[in-house]
Amino acid sequence: MPSTPNLSEVTSQLHEAILIAAPKIVETNIDQAKKGSYLHAKFLFEFAGLQAIPPEAADAEEESLAQMLLRELENGEPDQAPS
Repeated sequence: MPSTPNLSEVTSQLHEAILIAAPKIVETNIDQAKKGSYLHAKFLFEFAGLQAIPPEAADAEEESLAQMLLRELENGEPDQAPS
């Protein structure tokens, strides 16, 4: 019966293997991203800390449609359009 591997040794070997392969892995991901692979590009941007930053909210003072509808419901009757 084979002995149970030491978790610390296995982890150390995995880290070493990954570190050795990392440059080739990144290079391959870049090549795939350049060919148009969205997932490879997304991974690379996130890995490099270049995630898309959500745009600032439009004007904070601008009333949203939901806020306008809620205001109209609370006031009772909606404003009447001129005839």
